[in-house]
Amino acid sequence: MTYPKILNFFLILMMLFICLNLTREHWQNFFNYELGKENFYTKFSKNLDREILRINESELLNRDFKKQEIPLEQREKSRWVFLKLLVKPMELIQNFSKNQNKLPAEKISLYLYSFYIGIFFFINFIIIHRILLLFDNDTKKFQSTDITFQKQKSIIFVFFAYLLLIMYINLGHFRGGEDNYSVAESLLLTAGIFFIIQFDLYKNRAYFFLYIILSMLAPLVRESGIFLSGFYLVYYYFKYNKINFKLIAIPFIAIIPYVIANYDIFKFFLEDGF
Repeated sequence: MTYPKILNFFLILMMLFICLNLTREHWQNFFNYELGKENFYTKFSKNLDREILRINESELLNRDFKKQEIPLEQREKSRWVFLKLLVKPMELIQNFSKNQNKLPAEKISLYLYSFYIGIFFFINFIIIHRILLLFDNDTKKFQSTDITFQKQKSIIFVFFAYLLLIMYINLGHFRGGEDNYSVAESLLLTAGIFFIIQFDLYKNRAYFFLYIILSMLAPLVRESGIFLSGFYLVYYYFKYNKINFKLIAIPFIAIIPYVIANYDIFKFFLEDGF
């Protein structure tokens, strides 16, 4: 095994450890300052219980539209599909932690949740690295100079750029990453971008269908996910200097599951307006 391959493996392994431990470090960094009171493991476990209860009893899962509330704020009710999926891993983590008797439940709960969120962060890192390599494979279209990212160098660039980003979000910012929406949405966006670049380079239709599927799922996580469905249109324009009008249909296709899932909410606007 050559030195560059050893370096690549070491950086990937290091990023995996950082991602898996990131949420635990965030809680230790911001919630471990009250000496003599609850430690950050206990605080996290209670917070996760509250979060599970909040989602299960949330008004966001209530399909009644309240006129007295600000309509813009009620847009979050359209995220009910994702919320129902989101709460399941939380419940599994808490149930497993409380049912085992080998280690303190609070500690197991935080470590498992940190691993769970860390997997999303790590997959994002791998996909971003792969996207950079895809751009390198298409150098003539995207590079205006003779400088290209070699495979051995790209992992170094992505490692430090991504490390700075997640450290700022989770360790330098008090609230940390918004796990509920941002992590899942960013994974869908990066994976969708990766698939469509793969399709454009190698013309494998499987990648295009995967892109369509992710484009249909992204708005169910958060409304801004609809931008993924327009990425190929923009990408195609900048690469080929022309508009492919067929691609305009993708956002309309992508929005179908979102509209079907929230027809009862949209019906209010159609009948009563804003």
